[in-house]
Amino acid sequence: MSKVGLIIDGLGVSKPIQLENIAYIDAGINNIRIQYSNNANGVNTNFYTYIIQFTNPNPTGITAEFVRKRFLQFIQQGLASDTIVNLNDFISAVTFTTAGQVQVNTSGNIIAAADIATACAALLLLI
Repeated sequence: MSKVGLIIDGLGVSKPIQLENIAYIDAGINNIRIQYSNNANGVNTNFYTYIIQFTNPNPTGITAEFVRKRFLQFIQQGLASDTIVNLNDFISAVTFTTAGQVQVNTSGNIIAAADIATACAALLLLI
């Protein structure tokens, strides 16, 4: 079974984040973009992207480097833990607004799931 972490958005909705098969992470001062590979050796064939957007109250204090470092800690702990970790615990000063999967070669719109079970099922189909 795939390792999954959670993010709770500003509306209180829990959304899953797959912690395995990450090929690339791009962190900014108001978003994190994760590209996944469905290939065991990490080659970016048939990959998809997951976008996390957030409101940053202090862009000079909460830098892209800080966001990336805390996100990598979230992944590391999530992979090592027997329980599900929450990204909000690692980057608590921001308000997460959107999190979702963006398909490759589409309009770039985030694909929303009705609930956490549907979102987890969709993630598992891609690995």
